Parts: sequence; C-alpha cells; structure tokens
Amino acid sequence: MENRNQTKAKILVIDDEGDLSELVKIALRQDYIVEVVFDGREALLKLDDFRPDLIITDIYLPLIGGVDLLDEIRKVSATPIIIVSDGRLRRKMSYFQSKGISAVIMKPFSLKELKAEIQSALASYAKFI
Repeated sequence: MENRNQTKAKILVIDDEGDLSELVKIALRQDYIVEVVFDGREALLKLDDFRPDLIITDIYLPLIGGVDLLDEIRKVSATPIIIVSDGRLRRKMSYFQSKGISAVIMKPFSLKELKAEIQSALASYAKFI
C-alpha cells in the first residue's frame, strides 16, 4: 500500500489566532501535510523536526516576533515563506522583499487566494532545488 503522504508538501502554519490557524489547516490538509504552531519560539523548534516545504506565518507573534523569526529562518533555510497579516505590513514591504518572501497576503483573505499563492511559491521553489 502506497503512503500518499510521501508526495505531499509539508506546510508549517505560524499564527497565534487559533481559529484562523485551524481553518487553514482544515482547508489545506487534503493536499498538504500541515502542522500549526502559535508563536515564534515554537516555530523555530518545529523547523528542525518537521522540515517544511513552505511556511505560512503572521508577523505579529508572541515570544519571538515575526521579523525576528524571519531573520532566524533565513539563517538556516531558503524555504518559501508566505506572510499573512493585516494592513500594517505595507510599510515593511521592502524588508520582506529583501528576505525573499514569496508572498504577502492581507487579512482577511480568501482560501482560494491562499491556495494560489501556495501553489505558486512551491512551484517557484521547485525550480531552484
């Protein structure tokens, strides 16, 4: 019997809004292996053992904020990152571009938009590995 999970991309969702994180996990779990953490510290711990193919994160996180988290992730990984957050992000767009962020999606967002950005980010990343 074939293990279908071997071909599924792994996505790490980092967001302290539990309801939103759970909704994203439910929406994506048919096509991806999804793990959810709720703060930056948990995210850094999860990176080593889960080894995600893509990261979806909010920027405003407890314990280790999103900007510091991005810096830490980029020290060890080129994994595609999609930022999902509110409109306050607009003033940080040049910073995100310098970190190679795949996409920035403003809350509220549609799952259709999120899925399209995930597919695009994974396809672009696959060209480089």
